[in-house]
Amino acid sequence: MNRIVCECGNKEFIESGGYTLCPKCLNQMKQTEIVEIWMRRFNLKTQGYGKNWEHLVEGKV
Repeated sequence: MNRIVCECGNKEFIESGGYTLCPKCLNQMKQTEIVEIWMRRFNLKTQGYGKNWEHLVEGKV
């Protein structure tokens, strides 16, 4: 997933629990077998992730 730029501007990610994680804003990314990229946002108020994944357009959140 080296072509992804997170909405916070970060370009470097870490692998965590089977997902790619933005260490700056904690958004999670995943890539499906058919090379689609999905993201879910970290909610600072609830300190957790929502259930909904958003489909990303190639290259940028």
